[in-house]
Amino acid sequence: MLRRYLSDYNLRFLALKDDVYLHEGRIRRSLRPLFVVWGRTLPEHLEEFSAEYDVPIHHIEDGFMRSIGLGASHVLPYSLCYDRSGLYYDSSRPSDLEKLLSGYDFDAAPELMATARSCLAQIRELRLSKYNEARTSLAGALYGPKVRPRVLVIGQVEDDQSLLYGCRRIMKNAELIQLAADENPDAQVIYKPHPDVLAGLRKEISNTGQLSHMAEILKVPLSLVDALEGVDRVYTMTSLAGFEALMHGVAVTTVGAPFYSGWGLTDDRQIESRRQRKLSVEEVFAAAYVLYPRYRSPIDMRPMTLPEVIDEFSMQLSAVEVLTPEKSLKRLKPYNLMTRHSVDSRFLYNSTAQNIALVTDSPQAWLVARGLAAAGKNVTIIASRDTLANDETLVLDVQEQDLLKVTSIHKKYSLPMSPVEANSVKLTQTFADSLRLALVETASEHLNSGVIEALAAGLEDYIYFESLRFYGVRESLDEYDAILMLFENGDASMDMLQSYLFHGKAKSALGKVFLASLDGDTKPLMIKAVEAVAAPPQPLQNLAELKTAFSRFWWSLQKRSFDDYESYGKHVAICGNVGGMNYAYSPASLKIVETVDKRSRLPMLFYNSGLLPASGQDEVKLIALLADLSKRCAVYNGNLGRYRVKYPEEITAFAEFFEGRFLSRVLELVRQRLPDEFVNIFQPRIAKYCESLFAQIVFIAEAGHAMERAVLFATSMDRNHISRILAAVARGCNVPSIGIQPQIISASLRYKPPAIDRMGVIDTSQVEVFSNLGAAPDSLQKIGSVNIASRLAAMDEAVREYGRTPARGSILFAMQHSTSYEMLATARALKSICGRHGLSLLVKPHPFQELPILNEVRAMFGDAEFARVLGRDGDTYEAVARSSIVVGLFSSVLLESALYGKDVIVSAFRGIEESIDFSRIGLALKVIDEAALEDAILQLMESGPLARALHESRAAYMAANPQLAAPFDGGSVERFIASHIPTV
Repeated sequence: MLRRYLSDYNLRFLALKDDVYLHEGRIRRSLRPLFVVWGRTLPEHLEEFSAEYDVPIHHIEDGFMRSIGLGASHVLPYSLCYDRSGLYYDSSRPSDLEKLLSGYDFDAAPELMATARSCLAQIRELRLSKYNEARTSLAGALYGPKVRPRVLVIGQVEDDQSLLYGCRRIMKNAELIQLAADENPDAQVIYKPHPDVLAGLRKEISNTGQLSHMAEILKVPLSLVDALEGVDRVYTMTSLAGFEALMHGVAVTTVGAPFYSGWGLTDDRQIESRRQRKLSVEEVFAAAYVLYPRYRSPIDMRPMTLPEVIDEFSMQLSAVEVLTPEKSLKRLKPYNLMTRHSVDSRFLYNSTAQNIALVTDSPQAWLVARGLAAAGKNVTIIASRDTLANDETLVLDVQEQDLLKVTSIHKKYSLPMSPVEANSVKLTQTFADSLRLALVETASEHLNSGVIEALAAGLEDYIYFESLRFYGVRESLDEYDAILMLFENGDASMDMLQSYLFHGKAKSALGKVFLASLDGDTKPLMIKAVEAVAAPPQPLQNLAELKTAFSRFWWSLQKRSFDDYESYGKHVAICGNVGGMNYAYSPASLKIVETVDKRSRLPMLFYNSGLLPASGQDEVKLIALLADLSKRCAVYNGNLGRYRVKYPEEITAFAEFFEGRFLSRVLELVRQRLPDEFVNIFQPRIAKYCESLFAQIVFIAEAGHAMERAVLFATSMDRNHISRILAAVARGCNVPSIGIQPQIISASLRYKPPAIDRMGVIDTSQVEVFSNLGAAPDSLQKIGSVNIASRLAAMDEAVREYGRTPARGSILFAMQHSTSYEMLATARALKSICGRHGLSLLVKPHPFQELPILNEVRAMFGDAEFARVLGRDGDTYEAVARSSIVVGLFSSVLLESALYGKDVIVSAFRGIEESIDFSRIGLALKVIDEAALEDAILQLMESGPLARALHESRAAYMAANPQLAAPFDGGSVERFIASHIPTV
């Protein structure tokens, strides 16, 4: 590209790592040699060579009206800045651009200024910017109603040259957020990461996430122009976004010295004494956008002017089809599951069907849903995966929210103890029973009953969500007038399509089910689904041959399995999960390691609760190292890839046994209990789990060798089947086992009694839950929770900062995801109550709060001076500290607030499962409607009978659970673990 751009020169390229003196002869023989450097970083010895032989150094960089698309994505530029003096972002010396800004007589150039004003007007009208990245209308929905000043903080790539050469002191993005928040305490602060960072092309060095309580951090790509919506001030270091903000009339604070600072337009924190002149935005624009860059077409390299580039960008952007809701509906090709024929797309919005479910894995479904809503239909988008329901780009306008709801099939139908959960568990247990019987028939001479039970439980967990979708599909057929399936990845969603075929046929409801596509024919996918449902059964298996084959595999494995376990000698085996530093499991897992390290001299062997690939194992090791826990804690290094390398073919060939003949036996047993049409829907998932059995059996063999040298097995993952395998292996080796509970669980048909000898549980309510599951009461000990202790400590710190006596009548509404009816009903009630009684209200959304629900709540409180809606990543414990009453459904924030002494109200406007009802254990009041909520709030404020009853029941709970009282250091958890570590 540069060779064509600089076609007047004979170019030779020198790598940054090259020593220029190695090319001395060739350079000195050249006619008028010249160095042209991309950016500001110079190859080794270039400056010395330049001075010695008088060879000029010029610099080149991307221009300010660059392209449609990111440079890091290798989109070619329309403009480059060629600078003979320095470079526009290097404030240490005057660049060609700075010289223009300092000395150009703009008054004497009326044509230039007319061009500048015209181009500036076009850029504003067309909403153009440097990269012209994703243009959306999301800002209003993401920001919410504007009820206070709005400040936008511009993130930059923190090791970028523009910072190295444009700032005397480089401020990290996190520091810039802190500065903006400190200087604007009453403002809504929004942080826009650099587009390359959001696109995953560059990394952010500082941890901006830790400041999420100060700023709302955008997680979706917005163009700068979109991001400026309603913004009163921009904070930046050196970003061009600062000047683009000036172009749109927004005030700007700079902490570095970008080219546009120092001319009287910006609030400057780094003063450059060379810049003494006062200029207008139009004059800076004329120099920076018209005079300074060189414009060329990246296609044919013809010279261009800025007006021509703007016209070109306008044409390119207008050529991109904007898919509207109306166009999306017209492009649909709905295929009816009963008639097996396509229908006209107008059938859906002209039909009498009023309540429509749009079942999808596609973000484009939002446009289709909006088209249906515009036709007056009530539409529920049911995402086939939870991640889609939480996608921040899928935001609804406020006016659509009465007709359009968003959920996922798991969130909608996974209520504890519900009929859907009961049926799903019964189905998964049927599959697990078949696997258990196949393992007993095949492997019971070699695997103990506990290991076989754990392997069967693994299939239960693995297939549960498919079962939940299966029964959720059945419920949806009763709930909606029409079902429209729209899938981008038909294979990944095949079980959903097959489930609709199965239940639609059983209920004679196929006529209201449609399969659609925005492009392409849906018929092949339909045929594939029908053929899969009608797949013939596999041939019967010979049990004696299966048993013999497994025995050969096991004895070969026993002879060949090895590892350097002798180097550990006696050790503590630990099972946990620190992958991704999961907020629930990681603290408990690390607490076990920390306690063993602190209270004994025993080495440890850490098993992650999944057979991790190498990258995952590296992550576990890194976390242990960062926590300074790795000196005596080895990480088990096992995964399918490693096993295939470690063991000879005579063993690895047995992987085919589990994928073929053993799988066929499992399916035989399942078909004895369930119809073929039913089983075929789940066969791919069952097959996938059976494929994993090879690695799991190798793991069992290796863990057995290691466990023979263990003196204790400790886990924070008892519900996980890998942990339960290890517990069974430990029992077979006569190794005692303990577990600690990482988080509260509700009553659920999915859960099982602990697999370990002794379980440390959180409180009296959890003793009851585990006892009801079948645990012996004397195997349970109340010890609290590492997570709860750390959150109470965070709350304690926030209370010390903000005071122990919040304003009377200050209320926190702790929102919960997956409960849209309850959240909206509670929000409406609180708005009414707080408005009538002059109470202050903080609303804290759940970190995974669905955006449509959050935006509806934001709109609800947009004009209320007494209310403030925090961001999803806001500081929960600061909000608790500032409140005297906490209202919610079953969020853990309610439990933690009650333990800290806050008054808690459970707003069960549509009922609540008993095991997660904090009022049942004496920590909260429960209300069922607005009148009851109002009465409870007023009585708590006035110390009425309800308040006295709550305080008495809370005191009784705390007396029965002293392990949860201050100090909040997790000491009871540590003492429980330490008491079981043998003295060696």
